[in-house]
Amino acid sequence: MKKALIKDVDNFFDGRETYARLKVPWKRGAIYYGPPGNGKTISIKAMMHTLYNRKPQVPTLYVKSLVSYAGPQYSVNQIFAQARKFAPCYLIFEDLDTMITPAVRSYFFNEVDGLRNNDGIFMLGSTNHLDELDPGLAKRPSRFDRKWYFPNPNEAQREAYARFWQSKLKDNDDVEFPDELCAAIAKITHGFSFAYMQEAFVASLLALARVAIAGTDDEAMLWAGPANKSAGTALNDIVIERMTIGARSSGGTADDLDKLPLWREIQKQVKTLREEMDEDEQR
Repeated sequence: MKKALIKDVDNFFDGRETYARLKVPWKRGAIYYGPPGNGKTISIKAMMHTLYNRKPQVPTLYVKSLVSYAGPQYSVNQIFAQARKFAPCYLIFEDLDTMITPAVRSYFFNEVDGLRNNDGIFMLGSTNHLDELDPGLAKRPSRFDRKWYFPNPNEAQREAYARFWQSKLKDNDDVEFPDELCAAIAKITHGFSFAYMQEAFVASLLALARVAIAGTDDEAMLWAGPANKSAGTALNDIVIERMTIGARSSGGTADDLDKLPLWREIQKQVKTLREEMDEDEQR
């Protein structure tokens, strides 16, 4: 997918003469969509960096909001005016669903489809909610021609992500991270985005660091206050549950894994994050 994303953009900026020979406008649009935390923004940033290093460079216009002293309609006009000025360029609208509201929709469509020349503009929009986009954005050809889906990672991808962290920690003698731990982590993180997986690793390592520096911090949790006061669960019960949670891997190495501080802490953090995910879904 990474190679395809790069090729799509490179082919556009390398293809000016091809577009001219085919008598079609030299403009393109794409949408990155999918649940939050799976690489849309980091892919945008990586592409910006790639285009910056091209010869000649391709500038990026990054739009996060249409708020201005003259109103959002004026902002839309000025954004496309600047894009035409700097073309060929990469024009990004992040969180497209919250930006192109009914108040500015017609202005946006007019800038994209109107009489003015948009040659050299590669327009990219991102959204966590493709289904909430106006059909004129999501389905109309010549505006956003291509859609790229960024899903939650499957088990193999979660294991690969765990191996990424394993490689980062390979020179750390204080953290034991065998290969079988990667598979075990992948199994208990079903439904997690990459962002949630990152949080599980970071929170676990920070917890291990606190213990290494000051000893156990389980007692401090007694005074932290419940995350959800309406849950009706005593804090002592939560602490005991976290302190005694058992390994739930299916690789036949549960006893060995239970001896690893990182595995014990990962399980705690995954449980906490899953509770947060469940609360978000209920809301």
